[in-house]
Amino acid sequence: MCLVCARDFPYRDKESAQEIHWKQPFADGKKFFNCNDEETEKLYGLDTYLEKYGKDPLGYYDLGLHRHEFDDWYLDVSFPNRKTRILCCPEDKTCANPSCMQQRQLCSECRAPVCTYCYDKYLNSLSPSLPPSALSNDMMVFYAPEELYQDGGLTIMEMLCASPCLTAMICFSMEVKYGNMLNSHALMQRHRVGGEAMQPHSCYLGKV
Repeated sequence: MCLVCARDFPYRDKESAQEIHWKQPFADGKKFFNCNDEETEKLYGLDTYLEKYGKDPLGYYDLGLHRHEFDDWYLDVSFPNRKTRILCCPEDKTCANPSCMQQRQLCSECRAPVCTYCYDKYLNSLSPSLPPSALSNDMMVFYAPEELYQDGGLTIMEMLCASPCLTAMICFSMEVKYGNMLNSHALMQRHRVGGEAMQPHSCYLGKV
């Protein structure tokens, strides 16, 4: 999954821009994808995200009071003069240094998958800018609220309906008296065999 936008593209025909490649985001130990410490904080910083999107103007919520919700979604980048905590998807980041992995850091030896869309258009530039689909661009979806599965007593179907995004698929068949379903093409609801991705809310639409 892309370090910056958390999207994965296992295969998309004739869309090379959706490929994912291994990169060293902090290779020289001075810049994170051509960004210095101030630029990194401005574009990807967790504190910047909380300041811009973490509070409801009416005062109903403040994500700064629930920082544990970001425990799976940050890395600490150690610049020469400061440490910056960035909002990202570190799930597939790898490093030969075990302590780097345990302490959720990003060092000069770390490698991470980055999609070509983010890298070619926004990251690999002398004047880097924030990719529209970056998590730090108000594209965080988070996990389902703990109250739903700890104290809610919800059924599985109710949990599915309440989840913002599901990494699953429902496959179904409309049986007929004759014919072999395994030889049919997967189409849509009006055909005999169908596959439907379970994503109640589209969470990866690019935000300008």
